[in-house]
Amino acid sequence: MLSSANDLVSLILSHSYFIYQFIIIFPIRRLYMEGPEISGIGGWGGKPNSQICSVMTDTAEKIWVQQNEACEDLIERRFAAIFILYETCLYMFILCKILYDAINHFFYLRPIMRQMNRMQTLLEKALMLHQNQI
Repeated sequence: MLSSANDLVSLILSHSYFIYQFIIIFPIRRLYMEGPEISGIGGWGGKPNSQICSVMTDTAEKIWVQQNEACEDLIERRFAAIFILYETCLYMFILCKILYDAINHFFYLRPIMRQMNRMQTLLEKALMLHQNQI
């Protein structure tokens, strides 16, 4: 059993970038390229690259039809800049969640559990005293 758990961990670690791409990057890229427009930060609705670059640079679409590689680079750089925002927000959310859970555990749940354990011990002692008196 331990061997299979180690194998699973090593499989996940060896494919972690692929897993990251599949779970995080691909859905956000799809939303950016295929989704509805959101205040000029993407959501191109499936428009061709030349139209996207034309809108981003406020130039004629014909220029970008001829400069397809430069257009793809421009789109990729814009996506990367926006993705940094998404990635940072996700990081901050996870960090806040971990901190919240840790604080909740150490300052709220642990004292309650200690108090419950003390009450259980007192109840057990009272039950034993009661049984000894009978």
